[in-house]
Amino acid sequence: MFQPINIQVFTFFLCVWVGLQGTLELGFVRLNLLSLEHRFSLTASQLAYILAGYDVASVLCLLPFTYMTTRFQVDKARVFPVGLIIMGIGALILTLPQFLIPPVTITDSTNDTDLCIHHIPGDELPPNPRVVGPAQSRSFIVGIFVFGQALIGMGTMPLYTLAVTWIDENIPKRKSALYVGFFYTSNILGTALGYIVGGYTLDTVHTDFLTQEAPLTIDSSSKAWIGAWWLLFLGIGVIGIILGTVVFFYPKDLVRKEPDEMYNTQDQGDGKTPLRVILKSLMQNPVS
Repeated sequence: MFQPINIQVFTFFLCVWVGLQGTLELGFVRLNLLSLEHRFSLTASQLAYILAGYDVASVLCLLPFTYMTTRFQVDKARVFPVGLIIMGIGALILTLPQFLIPPVTITDSTNDTDLCIHHIPGDELPPNPRVVGPAQSRSFIVGIFVFGQALIGMGTMPLYTLAVTWIDENIPKRKSALYVGFFYTSNILGTALGYIVGGYTLDTVHTDFLTQEAPLTIDSSSKAWIGAWWLLFLGIGVIGIILGTVVFFYPKDLVRKEPDEMYNTQDQGDGKTPLRVILKSLMQNPVS
């Protein structure tokens, strides 16, 4: 059996999680937009839908989630690893188009635009030679990406609604501001790490390295090069699911090393206030 986990260790877990979120959403996703456009010939509006999936899902789930956690007195320490697991599943879903769509093969290394197109009989090929499959296939691909982004948005939502509150309640008053600073700094560092690792991977690993039979005759300087965008999502997905599962099975009770009066404890009520009353109260708050 696991022993009660130290609060500082659990706070470190939150910092790792928010770092992974920055690496994934603010680093890998944005860095991969050009590769996704190149690989699947997506339009600017389709890329916008993919990016919006994260924010729209977060906004739609934000109020119901925070209300339900208060209503049913949900243990925050249990919510966090579940959110990380959902984020990991969303990241794995983002890799699916790589395995559902046939690979693009290069037929002539001297022609940067000469890519083999897997033509489906009865479908007209678009003018862009990099398009893989018909327009319906691209819509399906965009749907997968939007769904994965939505799961990531729902999974990471507790980070910005409950995590800072949890730190403030469980870290001594004199140290809570420092730990909150570590929390947000981890997100910034994770984003920077995402750009560095993502850029290196996209420059050195080809997207179809698992199925490429002949040695590649091009490198990242070629217009026909597509980096292994999916490998980045796969790594974050596996790490998130494993880490979330391990932390989930730690016991509910966390060890406090100092007296209760040294912590910021607030009365959160009985959680029975109706949602409409809460919304009305928020709307009636004075502007100044």
